[in-house]
Amino acid sequence: MEEMIRRFFQLGEIYQRLVDIRMRKDPERKRDLVIARRLLSQELGALESYVRENRGVIENATIEQDFRKRLSRLRSTIAYHQASWPAVRIDEDPGGYRITSIEFSDVFREFLEWGKRSIMVRQY
Repeated sequence: MEEMIRRFFQLGEIYQRLVDIRMRKDPERKRDLVIARRLLSQELGALESYVRENRGVIENATIEQDFRKRLSRLRSTIAYHQASWPAVRIDEDPGGYRITSIEFSDVFREFLEWGKRSIMVRQY
C-alpha cells in the first residue's frame, strides 16, 4: 500500500506542475506541457498496473470499484483534453484552452482528493 500512496503523491506533484504550466505564457511551456503530460500518462499507467498486479492492495471491494471508475473518468478526460489541445495549439485560442484545462484539472484534483480520503487516510 505504501507504493500506492507514493504514486498518489507523485500524481499530486504532476498535477501541480500542470497547473503551474497553465499559468505561464513563455514559449517553453509547450515543451514542459508535453513532458508533464508524458509523466502523467506513465504514472497513471504505473498506478493502474500496481493495483492490477497486487490484487487486494485495495482491501475494500467497493473502494477498488470506485478507484477503477474514477481512474477511467480521469483517463477519458485526459484523452479528450489532449486530443482537443495538443501543445502546439494552445496559443490558437487561449481562452478555450484555459477553460478545458480547468475542467481537466478539476477532474484530476477530484481524483487526488478521493485518493487521499479513500486510500491514504485508511492506512493511518
